[in-house]
Amino acid sequence: MMNNDDFFVWKRFRFFFIKTLKERMKSNLIMAGLMFATMLIVVMRTAFDAYGAYMIDTKYAFVPTYDMMHDAEFFIFTLFLFICGCLWASQMMRGMKTKASRIFVLTTPVTQFEAWLTRWIIHVPLFILVFLVSMYATDLIRYAIFSSMKLKCPVEILSWKWDSTFSFYVLFYLLLSAFYAVGSTFFPRRPILITSFVLFFLGLVFGFASLTALVLGNLFAWEAGFTALQVYMGLSVIFLWWLSYKRYTELEIIDRM
Repeated sequence: MMNNDDFFVWKRFRFFFIKTLKERMKSNLIMAGLMFATMLIVVMRTAFDAYGAYMIDTKYAFVPTYDMMHDAEFFIFTLFLFICGCLWASQMMRGMKTKASRIFVLTTPVTQFEAWLTRWIIHVPLFILVFLVSMYATDLIRYAIFSSMKLKCPVEILSWKWDSTFSFYVLFYLLLSAFYAVGSTFFPRRPILITSFVLFFLGLVFGFASLTALVLGNLFAWEAGFTALQVYMGLSVIFLWWLSYKRYTELEIIDRM
């Protein structure tokens, strides 16, 4: 028999993770399906507007040399990543205060870390995987449909270039999703609403502090300041994930009392 006092046992964690994933499979598939369907509708509607003028066989004064949809898709996919990712992360501690969850905590032979890690994987890395699959599937559908129309403008598959700006967007998303994950541990009943409310006021404080720094003068070079900001964001993401784990352990202790 496995010892429940061990911090992490792979075999026990694997069985628990698969069991939890199966129990949440229906709701997760519905959320993923809604995200993909909405994303596809928005991208296709935007593509019809962007390519519309080039579907007619006429001469143009200007013909673009790049796919016009790439900039629009970047904005659309980024928007969906932030909105859906934060919504998904806010459900990380879903059901923690229900009677069924209390019975589940008392009867499940796993450690607090294994239980938290299961929720974290489902609501952070797994969402990113689902989002990437949905994003590339949407882009491939757009490419397959419009490339077959022989338009007078380029139709290309979306590609990403990893640079400082792209890494900033990735870190900013991870920071927001980590914040909503922590919010779900403090406000398990209304995580989206209350966390968004708290985030709004923190944004005001940060904006005021940034404005004050600009008024007082630029103390660092822009590149050095941008690098320092990215390092700070990365450390904040790790801290928020650790904080969500510590808060989860407190909630489990209360449930076991």
